[in-house]
Amino acid sequence: MRETRELISTPRDNNDDTKILTCSTEISSWKGKNSNLYLLNDNAIEGIAPSHQCRYFGKAVHEDKQKTQYENEFYENVKSIRTNGCDDYALGHLTEFMIEFVGLRRVQLPHPFCNKSRPVVGELLVLRNLSYGYQNFRMMDLKIGYKTAQRGWKGKSASRAFWQSVTDLKSNSSMEGFRLEAFIGRSRSLVSVDKVMEPGADSVKSIGPYHLVYRRARARHEVRKKNQNLVLNGRNMSGREIFLHYTALSDRGGSINTHLSSIECAEIIHHETTSRIWSLLQICKRIKTPQKWVGTSLGLGFDAGLNPERTAAGKDELRRSVFVKLFDWERAELTFAVDFSRMTKRERLSRIRAWDAYKRALKSLYVQSVEAYRCQFGNDNGWGKFYIRVFHYDHKSKDQFIGEASIPMRNTEGTRICRLVDAKGHVIGETSYRLVYHVLPGGSRLEGSWHLNLGEASLMKGRARNLYCVITAVIRNGDLAHQLVSQVKKSTSKPTWNETFHIPVALSTRFVDEVTPRLDLLQREENGLVDEYKSSFVRGLGMGHIFYVCNFLFRNDFPAVRK
Repeated sequence: MRETRELISTPRDNNDDTKILTCSTEISSWKGKNSNLYLLNDNAIEGIAPSHQCRYFGKAVHEDKQKTQYENEFYENVKSIRTNGCDDYALGHLTEFMIEFVGLRRVQLPHPFCNKSRPVVGELLVLRNLSYGYQNFRMMDLKIGYKTAQRGWKGKSASRAFWQSVTDLKSNSSMEGFRLEAFIGRSRSLVSVDKVMEPGADSVKSIGPYHLVYRRARARHEVRKKNQNLVLNGRNMSGREIFLHYTALSDRGGSINTHLSSIECAEIIHHETTSRIWSLLQICKRIKTPQKWVGTSLGLGFDAGLNPERTAAGKDELRRSVFVKLFDWERAELTFAVDFSRMTKRERLSRIRAWDAYKRALKSLYVQSVEAYRCQFGNDNGWGKFYIRVFHYDHKSKDQFIGEASIPMRNTEGTRICRLVDAKGHVIGETSYRLVYHVLPGGSRLEGSWHLNLGEASLMKGRARNLYCVITAVIRNGDLAHQLVSQVKKSTSKPTWNETFHIPVALSTRFVDEVTPRLDLLQREENGLVDEYKSSFVRGLGMGHIFYVCNFLFRNDFPAVRK
């Protein structure tokens, strides 16, 4: 449920010619914790405006005006670099990876605690809407850094910094230097989890002193957003699993002879994303002045609704839809060479360490992206067999293994039945499947793909569970494995998936070699420096070593990426 919020925007400065007429709704799918984002447009639109029709979005300034002031100062410096240039050539190029900033605008907002028309004067931090012009916007918000909070930095309190450090240790931030903070346009497997974790009536039974319909709907929506955050952060997704959901696309319409298939689009998108991450990493390595960006985010996204034609123009259109953008500068500082020279020795050392840690996190992200690309699109020798593993989804604890089946990779004549065997070797059920190999037309970057259709499964005994499948394709020598995840079927012992999975076969390893420059050198760097930084980070927490041990004892890895 969304409320239409008509906003009257006026320029903050009389000399500013930029004037934005606002009229849309509150963004409810951007971040789980933020509900103060508004869609903006050049012209008035009646009713609720979709996000792809609004050119800008505004971030409301409420209680914590200090954080918005820091972010506004950062964007003003970026705006100055784009206009006047900078002595640091690399720093000027880095601004291309940042969201376009318009400025602060004074607006009239409706009262946040009442559905009546009681406007409240406020301000919006206006930025470019990345989803503008996209048909089906998909974006991952990755929190970059092994340490995403620091006590006393930019107004960060000690208590919040401590609990944020606990979150870092229990998430993928402490392991690989980044974690999935939010996901817009999620894959079907992640969307299916919402039905399993749908809030019941008890969670919104009594909401404050007023029992109104819109308050109950708003509370139910807040519970749903918390559940989505639990799925993204609580599952502790690794880098390979993050990119697995990032490139999970549904089948497109049109003939395969005239339009690109979904697996071909996924390969182009993943290749372009990895290349842009590499460009960002190289620019950061060339910046002369160390920066201190704590808790910043990196957005990876594309248009999942495109159905490009099988032409060079269609492939270029798909590549242009891919973006890699840095944002969330509330705890960041843009340091110039003049400012750095005036700092004390302690302040310089702090920024040098923070900048080295940030670059190591970007290196780790690039390595994980390359590994995910290699596992999915780096096999040109064919697949030997695949496994169907069934699990019970449990968001509170580790997922329970139900059974598996090992099947050779061969064309099947019609639908076949395979038996599911548990860990003790007992037959506990069966599932139907169909496997067909399709050769892609000439000019494709892939030779072909296996189409695996999962049908209905049945378990012999046991109560109804939340079941999902993990498909693992293995090459003949066992050095490479590609994994896919199905939807979660709620409270059933006879799930019907009716899903088709695409397992690609590469034409050659040329495109894999393009995204792996000096990968071995980066991997050796990560293995040595990350362990050293993690140990010093944990020692600096005092009691942090306890949480560090608990991180390994109670990790809840998703089976899709378990070796």
